[in-house]
This record gives sequence, structure tokens and C-alpha cells, in this order.
Amino acid sequence: MRIWYKWLVIMGLVLLGGAGCQRGLSKDLVRGSETPPAAGQAAGEAIAELQPGADREFRADYDGSIQKYIIRLPGGFDGRVEHDMMIVLHGHGADRHQFAESEIGEAKGVREAAARHEVIFISPDYRACTSWMGPAAEADMLQIIRLLRKEYKIRKIFLAGGSMG
Repeated sequence: MRIWYKWLVIMGLVLLGGAGCQRGLSKDLVRGSETPPAAGQAAGEAIAELQPGADREFRADYDGSIQKYIIRLPGGFDGRVEHDMMIVLHGHGADRHQFAESEIGEAKGVREAAARHEVIFISPDYRACTSWMGPAAEADMLQIIRLLRKEYKIRKIFLAGGSMG
């Protein structure tokens, strides 16, 4: 778990505009093309994959509007066991599809990490592609967490994002 935490911190610095490259980190890791092997996984072993994304919607308690998110479950998902959950926030001008489907290095890297560690992957829309920050978006985030905790056995929740996310 320690490697996973360190990798998330590194990715968080990179995705949130931190000084990852200036700290001497591998450029491949910064681009998200490499993720550390999971516990018990040998270097060079095939990368696990997430299941295809499922587009979901819910009626926001905040104002009754319909809001959307994408969920991607680990490839060998077993609903009888606990899983961690990662919520990935899109950047300015993007939407829920950015991290759930894009081939950019950061998006692929986060998905690969989620798959390797069998993490439930969530990518919400957040009200608008140009700015989601505010009480409505915060309420939506908490509502998504409540909804998914009722549906799945969730342990820890990780938050990641790019740029505005």
C-alpha cells in the first residue's frame, strides 16, 4: 500500500500542476506511462484493465437536476469484497470522458493504477466543463459517494484530477 500511496502523491503533484519534473522524477512516470507494479506483480507483467465504462446519472439532491458520471469497475471485480474507490476530476474544458476514456498519458496512467490495484474508478461531470467548483458540485460529489457506498463495499476513497480538477 505504501508504493500505491507514494504513486498517488506523485500523480497528484503532476496532475494538479505540481513540480514533479523539477523533483527529478522519471519523465515516463510523470507522463503516466508507467505505474509501479502491484504487490506480488512482477515488472513487465501484463497490465490489468478496468471494465468498460458505464455512463450513469442521478437526480441531484441539491437542486433536482440530472447529473452524470462514469464508473469503471476492476476487470475481475467481485462485489462481495471491499474495494477502494478513486474519483478523478476532469480539467477545464473537459467532461467525465476525459479521464475515463482519453489516451493522454495522465488519463491512461490513472486508469492503469486503478486497474492494477482493483480500485473502483469514478469520473463525474461536475455541472460545467469550464468550472465546477462551488456548493452544487461539492454536494454532488458527496451524493455520489453516498450512492456508491450503498451499492458497493467501499474502503478508502482517493481523489485525483487534472488542471481545474
